Amino acid sequence: MDMHIEIIKDIVNHYSEEEWFEFKENWFEAHGIGEYISALSNAAAICKKEFA
Repeated sequence: MDMHIEIIKDIVNHYSEEEWFEFKENWFEAHGIGEYISALSNAAAICKKEFA
């Protein structure tokens, strides 16, 4: 649980979204979400982040 809190604190401290994290609301297209998760995962790997 503490790890999740640290990740959230890190994200909240950013001035804007980065290529490895974004906030979405009310998006329910299954195919699009799958592609989006894949893109975030790839961006996290490039940015040397453990999570996207």
